[in-house]
Amino acid sequence: MKHLDIVIATNNKHKIEEYKELFKDLDVNITSLKDENIISDPTEDGATFEENALIKAKAIKDKTNKIILSDDSGISIDMLGNDYPGIYSHRYQESLGGAKKANELIVSKMPFSKAHYTCVIVIENYAKSPLIFKGYMYGKISSKVKGEHGFGYDPIFIPEGYNKTLGELDDKTKNSISHRANAISQFIKYLKENNSI
Repeated sequence: MKHLDIVIATNNKHKIEEYKELFKDLDVNITSLKDENIISDPTEDGATFEENALIKAKAIKDKTNKIILSDDSGISIDMLGNDYPGIYSHRYQESLGGAKKANELIVSKMPFSKAHYTCVIVIENYAKSPLIFKGYMYGKISSKVKGEHGFGYDPIFIPEGYNKTLGELDDKTKNSISHRANAISQFIKYLKENNSI
């Protein structure tokens, strides 16, 4: 099995923890921007998850020779329409006063609304052009904020096939069903098919 060094193009420590868990069974060393002493906070002004993930990857492309993995992800709540908040998920929470207040408002106004998470992963410094993988997780909004695990909208999202929110599920379970895990599994399959791991 070949060893891979991958730097995650994020300043979000929760995402770093999730990626380390997702790659733990492979000979892959995950580092963060902080680990690499890279300062990067590009303006994510893309119109899609894919465009924003590409912006983050390209922002550090010339700062490291390691494989770069960037992602953009968010939740879409059917009752809000038009795949909203989608790429604006973080900004939507902030506009409502932060995650805690936003989640409380959403469960009071939109309980049981269908919803889904999207994650788009971009891989740079590996192939001639960026590799792109997309993962999804479907479910619904809870009627109450529940659970201490995860971050963001996790305490109000109930995945299909479960009766608990992501915030109530342990990390192992979440990382086996999440949108991020779905996208990563496609990347790992690609690496195996190309004899890269």
